Amino acid sequence: MPTYPRPLAGTMDLSKAFQAGAAKRLPQAAQCFDRFHVIKLANEAVEEVRRLEVKSQPALKDKRWGTLKDHRRWSRTQIDDMHWLTHSNLKTARAWRLKEALRAIFETAKDGIDPLRLYVVSGGRQGPVSRAAVERQGRPQAARRA
Repeated sequence: MPTYPRPLAGTMDLSKAFQAGAAKRLPQAAQCFDRFHVIKLANEAVEEVRRLEVKSQPALKDKRWGTLKDHRRWSRTQIDDMHWLTHSNLKTARAWRLKEALRAIFETAKDGIDPLRLYVVSGGRQGPVSRAAVERQGRPQAARRA
């Protein structure tokens, strides 16, 4: 009977049942969560902040869809609304920027860069980090295992 290498990671949604099953059957494997569910949680957090803040900032009432959609799909009105929001000092703007930074980490991971290494290289700061900056820190973990 052939032997197979033990998995180093398991990708799953955020279900507690999946997490418990993976921990039981693959205790050595890192648990990784899929992009869709992670971004969904981030969107829910942004919406929660917006709903709390709209009580004191009525202008946020019509800004919901702009904070939830990918910026590449904004309408002209949403572009204007989000321009206003991003230049404000509101908590909703800060929450949205954090969500977009998380989305950027996933986008960078598609380019073959380890998202955790990206976060470590950037020191957790917001904004893009160049591929060269990541490569200066060494190869991503997956490349080292190969």
